[in-house]
Amino acid sequence: MFIDANIVTDCLRERMLQLAFEDQMVDLRIGTDNSHIERKKEVEQWAIDIYHVTCQQCGEDNNIVASIFTSGIFAYIALSFLCG
Repeated sequence: MFIDANIVTDCLRERMLQLAFEDQMVDLRIGTDNSHIERKKEVEQWAIDIYHVTCQQCGEDNNIVASIFTSGIFAYIALSFLCG
């Protein structure tokens, strides 16, 4: 049996910006240069925590694919497990 779990967070845009970039000024207009912005470790740790909790529930050995995308607007996590 193959199970797909897709999670889209319902975090507020402002909270995701704070988690990812703290107090850095991010310009969200299309075409702007944000190359000076550094993504903070907190948002990466958040994604890793979600992965670990899911693996505890489904078994890490059953994990086929884990894809995590975070931006200042939303976070998307796609996990695929093989259950037998």
